[in-house]
Amino acid sequence: MKAISGPPGPKGLKGNRGKNGYGIKGATGNPGSKGEKGDTIVLPPPAPVKGEQGEKGEQGPKGNEGKPGSPGKARSPVITLANEDDMYNMFGMFEVGQMAILLTTDDVFIRTRTKWKQITGVAVGGPASNLAFEKANLVKTTNPPKVTTPSILKNIMLPVAGIFPKKPYLRLVALNQPMSGDLGGVPGADYHCFQQSYSSGALGTYRAFLSDKMQSIKNIIAEKYFHLPVVNLKGMQIFSSWNDPFNATSYAAFNPTIPIFSFDGKDIRNDARWRSQAIWHGSHANGESHSAGHNCRNWWRSKPFLKGIGSSISEYMPAMNEEQFACDNKLAVLCIQIEPERR
Repeated sequence: MKAISGPPGPKGLKGNRGKNGYGIKGATGNPGSKGEKGDTIVLPPPAPVKGEQGEKGEQGPKGNEGKPGSPGKARSPVITLANEDDMYNMFGMFEVGQMAILLTTDDVFIRTRTKWKQITGVAVGGPASNLAFEKANLVKTTNPPKVTTPSILKNIMLPVAGIFPKKPYLRLVALNQPMSGDLGGVPGADYHCFQQSYSSGALGTYRAFLSDKMQSIKNIIAEKYFHLPVVNLKGMQIFSSWNDPFNATSYAAFNPTIPIFSFDGKDIRNDARWRSQAIWHGSHANGESHSAGHNCRNWWRSKPFLKGIGSSISEYMPAMNEEQFACDNKLAVLCIQIEPERR
């Protein structure tokens, strides 16, 4: 009888897990072929690790005394310099008490803790090592230490006090504080005159009563106003005309009895702010710029070894007397009205 295949029966149930099998270790294989040489790598040494500071050890025995050194060179007490610029720029290179001679002028200075002081009465003859000091006296730095005082003692005209001229006239007024030679140049001084005149309500345009290498005092005013009188802040006549201080035939003086007022109304001869009874001007007696250039480097420096030309306002001397003052002094600065007020 022929068998006939029927359809597959249903899936049977899962049987139980069998026992764990085990393998058998095979025989050791033959050694492989030698590999190629690899690259060499150089590793940096490990970084040092700072340990803790140990305790301070005991002081060792004193060493043997060394050999005597070679003799040192003595520092010269007197140095020669070419000019005032060198003396100014090299100030810090000098020791206190050292002296300097300027080759351009033969002037002698001594270096103090803060500044140079000129020595007067020193005869300079021959090399610096053979200086002959004849009654050397330090220039006093009280206000004002004058370096020299070449005065014009003749042809002096003293203006009369108590005159009040009618307009038009020009006013001459002082700044509210005395100032050293560092004024910011003539433009800086002009600005002070403008600012203080404006603040005080003074009419007109004011410029500084100063000469430098670019301008002369006499020509600050237009020639058409040279004949006008010059008055103080309150209208009292100081000079009968602008020409008077510069007139070589008869130089006008500042009359000590005619007040010079500041823009804030103080009489500068009788106010504690103005300890020095002198003004800066930087001019020859004729109102021209000073040929020696004694104007505190065009009114930009206040170093004591530089000089500026000024004049006394409390003595019977020409208004443009040519006195030399150290530029660190604080003197009065005058301002002149350059055009008269309109009527």
